[in-house]
Amino acid sequence: MNKPRNEVYFFLMALILGMILIGIILSPLLISMKQTIEAIGKGKKQKLYIGYPRSVHILSGFFYFGMALFVFFFIWPWLSAVIQQDPILW
Repeated sequence: MNKPRNEVYFFLMALILGMILIGIILSPLLISMKQTIEAIGKGKKQKLYIGYPRSVHILSGFFYFGMALFVFFFIWPWLSAVIQQDPILW
């Protein structure tokens, strides 16, 4: 059967693929954050800022920045090309 696909289908597909690809692409940042936090427990002295070293805050900032870049430069243009309207205004 050939069923027509509506905008909701494409939004769900973009959501699922975006979560998977963001997890794959940005996993090195998550791994380095985990290693930095584990190094604190092993007695490695670093400059702390509210319980975590500054490098963890910097890495988490890069992670959120990378997520925003991925959404605004890959997901949003692809979705607007597929549904032929602005996904934010839809």
